[in-house]
Amino acid sequence: MSADPPQRDRFYLIHMLECIGDIETYCRSAAIDTDQRTLDAVLRKLQILTESSMRISAELKAAHGEISWRELAGFRNVVVHDYLGIRIERIGPIISSDLPRLKEQLRAILDTPQERGDLRVELTAFVDEHQPGFVRCHLIDANGQRHEFVDKLPVFTDLDLEASSTFPQPGSIRCTVLGRLQDGSGRDLIRISTGQPDRVESTQGQTEFVVPRAQVSARTE
Repeated sequence: MSADPPQRDRFYLIHMLECIGDIETYCRSAAIDTDQRTLDAVLRKLQILTESSMRISAELKAAHGEISWRELAGFRNVVVHDYLGIRIERIGPIISSDLPRLKEQLRAILDTPQERGDLRVELTAFVDEHQPGFVRCHLIDANGQRHEFVDKLPVFTDLDLEASSTFPQPGSIRCTVLGRLQDGSGRDLIRISTGQPDRVESTQGQTEFVVPRAQVSARTE
């Protein structure tokens, strides 16, 4: 199953769709071969669309080779550096054929069901007794870096813990799987977001982490 695109990629995918929608609106109002303003507006939106495509992560591009990312980048360079050399005959097929296909491909990516998981963490301390209670926990990422979290007890566990409880205790954070990869040593790693579905972030404001695959268990929703 493919993972739902991370927030940064989702932003640019949606922006690309909006550009296509604007181009469709322009072309319903006037023809690019007879109205210079419409042609200029279409070319500007095509430039913005291709610039957004260049900001999509390498991971998502690799996972969706059905989209001609390189051609999009190439067309952006043409629009920017050879504006006066663009022939209308080249723009017509892009509007009538390429953009409708790209529109469907972008929608398919955005509609991909989310893959959820439970990220294993270690609860280390009870920090506030006000109901439902707040606890501190941490995870160690694939690079050995420690990340601290402080949030409500039910975010991390169903255990009935209190200030007098013994720590550490096992816990987990619901997360969204963003991608899978291997490091140079052949370790299976997984990139996840704790920002989805529960908006959990580390004390440093971080929500995306790369951790060993064994640290995340599958969740069916």
